[in-house]
Amino acid sequence: LSLEYGEPLHCRATRTLRIGRFGSTIRIHQQIERTAPSNIPVALWSVLQIVPPSRIILPGTAPLRPVAFAAPPAGADVGASGARVYHLSVGGEHRLAASVPAKWIAADLGRFLMIQRLEPTTDAPGGEAEAVAYVHRGAPYAEIELVGREQMLAQGQAIENVVRIDLHPSFTGMSDERL
Repeated sequence: LSLEYGEPLHCRATRTLRIGRFGSTIRIHQQIERTAPSNIPVALWSVLQIVPPSRIILPGTAPLRPVAFAAPPAGADVGASGARVYHLSVGGEHRLAASVPAKWIAADLGRFLMIQRLEPTTDAPGGEAEAVAYVHRGAPYAEIELVGREQMLAQGQAIENVVRIDLHPSFTGMSDERL
């Protein structure tokens, strides 16, 4: 997939998707290249819209940081084994971010655990991200995101990363600590 953005962005965004042999892995190579001078920063941003999971798991030990809307109700954000587990059953609309730079975010979909992560790549810029969960009030989906750092690019300069999405079976009933 490739899209050209003219004035004022002047950039080309490309994504190449590869589905794993057994269908449980998707790799997405993302790149943004500046095609002409612009004073607008760009960022790589991977958003997955998924059926509302029972839990979203984000890296870090500090409580999740509200990015928009209200903070989650007490008991919704639980620490577990070096991660934070956000329970969606509390309801409401929340946009929450991990307290540390992240290269992964996960969602408990019942029979599967979906993990979205940045694969290690070369030293090319674009391999830094923030893990964000967005739970919409009354919507039939939630979003898990890896949001890259905004960067100013010179003409001809590019940033890229590879996002890997894995489905791991049989997580039904697993405790927050065992995740």
